[in-house]
Amino acid sequence: MYTWKNGNYQHIGANIQKSIKIDAETLEIIETVEGRSFSDKVRNMAEEYRRLKYDGVASKR
Repeated sequence: MYTWKNGNYQHIGANIQKSIKIDAETLEIIETVEGRSFSDKVRNMAEEYRRLKYDGVASKR
Protein backbone atom coordinates (compact mmCIF):
# COMPACT_ATOMS: atom_id res chain seq x y z
CA MET A 1 0.00 0.00 0.00
CA TYR A 2 1.21 3.47 -0.80
CA THR A 3 0.53 6.85 0.73
CA TRP A 4 1.09 10.34 -0.62
CA LYS A 5 3.72 12.20 1.40
CA ASN A 6 5.71 15.33 0.59
CA GLY A 7 4.72 15.21 -3.07
CA ASN A 8 5.73 11.56 -3.55
CA TYR A 9 4.17 8.17 -3.16
CA GLN A 10 5.76 6.22 -0.34
CA HIS A 11 5.33 2.53 0.42
CA ILE A 12 3.98 2.24 3.97
CA GLY A 13 5.46 -1.20 4.64
CA ALA A 14 8.75 0.39 5.67
CA ASN A 15 6.92 2.76 8.02
CA ILE A 16 5.07 -0.14 9.62
CA GLN A 17 8.31 -2.01 10.25
CA LYS A 18 9.90 1.03 11.87
CA SER A 19 6.87 1.85 14.00
CA ILE A 20 6.41 -1.47 15.78
CA LYS A 21 8.66 -3.16 18.31
CA ILE A 22 9.57 -6.73 17.42
CA ASP A 23 11.59 -9.05 19.61
CA ALA A 24 14.62 -10.80 18.08
CA GLU A 25 13.00 -14.25 17.97
CA THR A 26 9.94 -12.98 16.10
CA LEU A 27 12.11 -11.00 13.69
CA GLU A 28 14.10 -14.16 12.89
CA ILE A 29 10.86 -15.99 12.09
CA ILE A 30 9.64 -13.16 9.86
CA GLU A 31 12.94 -13.13 7.97
CA THR A 32 12.53 -16.84 7.06
CA VAL A 33 9.13 -16.27 5.43
CA GLU A 34 8.95 -15.79 1.67
CA GLY A 35 8.18 -12.26 0.52
CA ARG A 36 9.74 -9.25 -1.14
CA SER A 37 9.14 -6.80 1.68
CA PHE A 38 8.41 -6.84 5.38
CA SER A 39 4.69 -6.29 4.83
CA ASP A 40 4.58 -9.10 2.20
CA LYS A 41 6.22 -11.45 4.69
CA VAL A 42 3.78 -10.55 7.47
CA ARG A 43 0.84 -10.91 5.06
CA ASN A 44 2.10 -14.35 3.99
CA MET A 45 2.47 -15.37 7.64
CA ALA A 46 -1.11 -14.31 8.34
CA GLU A 47 -2.42 -16.30 5.36
CA GLU A 48 -0.53 -19.40 6.50
CA TYR A 49 -1.81 -18.95 10.07
CA ARG A 50 -5.40 -18.74 8.84
CA ARG A 51 -4.87 -21.83 6.66
CA LEU A 52 -3.35 -23.81 9.53
CA LYS A 53 -6.08 -22.67 11.91
CA TYR A 54 -8.80 -23.67 9.43
CA ASP A 55 -7.12 -27.05 8.77
CA GLY A 56 -6.85 -27.66 12.52
CA VAL A 57 -10.51 -26.83 13.14
CA ALA A 58 -11.61 -28.94 10.17
CA SER A 59 -9.57 -31.95 11.36
CA LYS A 60 -11.17 -31.81 14.83
CA ARG A 61 -14.67 -32.24 13.39
